[in-house]
Amino acid sequence: MRLPSRPALAAAAAVLALTSCGSGTRSGGSVTLVITANSIEGGKNAESATWIKQWVIPEFEKTHQNVKVLFQGNGVDDEQYKTKIALDLKSKTGADVIDLDGIWVGEFAQAGYIKPLTDVGGAGVEQWEGWSQIPQAVQGLGIFDGKKYGLPQGTDGRV
Repeated sequence: MRLPSRPALAAAAAVLALTSCGSGTRSGGSVTLVITANSIEGGKNAESATWIKQWVIPEFEKTHQNVKVLFQGNGVDDEQYKTKIALDLKSKTGADVIDLDGIWVGEFAQAGYIKPLTDVGGAGVEQWEGWSQIPQAVQGLGIFDGKKYGLPQGTDGRV
């Protein structure tokens, strides 16, 4: 398995930290957060699923002992995944952290399904030192209407 890059690690930690301020379910002082992605071990985007399950979640849970993080993997066509998460968010049953394709950010923001990071994590989001490790062009994948809605896990080329 390829080790994640420093910016990817920082981004994953920041996303979970910001999300821990969010709406996860609470039970007796503990919080359960759910991550969903269109990846599944042994199938579609397997490397991403393995990284989330074997590194991101354990590392986050080490430092947030009252938080349990669950992973909901998917291995479907991208349009099916997009439809599923849109329906989940519309019905307010969506995951706390969603691996969302950057080309969908504007559409989901306009529909009110996602909020700017500052609305979720406060003004400190803009001062996060990890932004300097992510090129502006890559940051743009999570920006719509001048507001940051997400942190890129990575990028790919579209032609």
